[in-house]
Amino acid sequence: MISDEERPAPTQSGAWDPAVQAELDETRADLTRAEGNVRLQAQRCAALEDRVAELELLLTRETRARQEAELQGAAADRKVEELRQDLESARKSSGSAKAPASLEISRAFQEKLLEVEQLTRQRDTLRRSTDEWRTRARALQRERDELTEKFERAQIQLVDLRARDDNNKKRLEDLQRLSAEQARELEVAERRTQHLRQRLGASMSR
Repeated sequence: MISDEERPAPTQSGAWDPAVQAELDETRADLTRAEGNVRLQAQRCAALEDRVAELELLLTRETRARQEAELQGAAADRKVEELRQDLESARKSSGSAKAPASLEISRAFQEKLLEVEQLTRQRDTLRRSTDEWRTRARALQRERDELTEKFERAQIQLVDLRARDDNNKKRLEDLQRLSAEQARELEVAERRTQHLRQRLGASMSR
């Protein structure tokens, strides 16, 4: 608000004070700039918020995929261990078996061995995949945290800009009110001057 000390005094002639008009124009320009900054900052906040939400969704999917890979890897480990136990049993059986039975056990042994090798490769692939998922998830978490911090800073800036915008609007209202008061004072002064001129003219005509 404009205090009485800040309020420009009307000129002796009752003329319009140019300082008020200059300040009024400057405040309008400040208000226009502030409103533009608020709009831009609001757009930035919305974009950051959308990106954070997108990363949250992507991170959830990545975490779910990593958990599935870990479960598959654990299942493969159990299967490999079971096959190794079967192979160990087959080795013990082949030592005491007769020739035809020994050949059958040998073929079964080779099949189990191939299956173990295949599952071992699959397990190693799943472990690498799990490591990749973890690395990717950490990168996504870092990006999400950074964007969250930027969003929070942008929100703080937006609040500050809106406060400045409100102050500019109040200042503009005060100046417009002062301008209207000066216009009324000028009108009164002009009417008074006109009245005095009429009285002076009437006195001189007597």
